[in-house]
Amino acid sequence: MRDSLYFVIPGHPIPAVRMTQKSKWVNPRAIAYLDYKRTIGMIARASAKGQQFENAVVDMKVYFMGSGGDVDNYIKSVLDGCNGVLWKDDRLVVDAHCRKYKVDNVNLERIEVEVC
Repeated sequence: MRDSLYFVIPGHPIPAVRMTQKSKWVNPRAIAYLDYKRTIGMIARASAKGQQFENAVVDMKVYFMGSGGDVDNYIKSVLDGCNGVLWKDDRLVVDAHCRKYKVDNVNLERIEVEVC
């Protein structure tokens, strides 16, 4: 049986955004995304306690208010945020699933992540 890891990223989910080397320092959306990636990494590090994965399978549930982002951009946020933490590089992820759920309360916004 494979080891697995479950953790929750609380708060408003932020999907990946396109950015250039220059815009990542001045574009408010890029700055928010980069900060969110760091937060994901910190939460993953605290949950994993040194555990790393190869041939990882990632299952995500995104709970959001409003219109939400594209599924692939939520996946990118989580995979990039976990680089160097849960895996050396996200090229080691072999499968990723993501489902979006609309919620009616800002306190319910989050991303639930399971990795095995």
